[in-house]
Amino acid sequence: MGLDILPMQWGNSSPEAFFAGWGRQIEWHDAANWKQGETVYSYLERKLWSILDNVKKPGQAGWAFKMARSPTLQLIHCVVWCDGTKSGQTIPLSSSSTHPCQWWPCICIECTYLVPFLCPALAWSNARPWEVHPSRLRRVSENPISSPPSFNPVSENPISSPPLFNPFHTSSVTIEEVETDDDEDWAVV
Repeated sequence: MGLDILPMQWGNSSPEAFFAGWGRQIEWHDAANWKQGETVYSYLERKLWSILDNVKKPGQAGWAFKMARSPTLQLIHCVVWCDGTKSGQTIPLSSSSTHPCQWWPCICIECTYLVPFLCPALAWSNARPWEVHPSRLRRVSENPISSPPSFNPVSENPISSPPLFNPFHTSSVTIEEVETDDDEDWAVV
């Protein structure tokens, strides 16, 4: 259909660390469906068809996947730059977002304008696929790592001992002025 998705340029970043981190996140959120030794993309592909086979209303993006389904269909392995909101994915990359963005692995199919895709957060929530503006996608030629060493999500609390790479971790400090009796007039909240 002529959709040209640019290749991902990793620069100084490590694709291995990126995919290992996402593998740990998937295992944490969807341990029952994460198979040791599989890649992030094989998990996404398996979950996509499971979701679409079991949902009553697949939505526009879901119907696009269902209509394209064939034994020869090659899902495109990508990463998407987005803020995690449904509306944020549909606007061009050049538009500003009110939320912080990050790279997410995803699978998609070629379309003419908005591209149907599924990312890990949608997959482990058993949510229907969404649509993304193609300018937000970067093609990944191959997944350089299968699942990372297993951890027990029951015994390891990711908040107290976070994995080396946590794609959902954000840090912020708010400084507020407060009235006190001493000389300090600020506090970290």
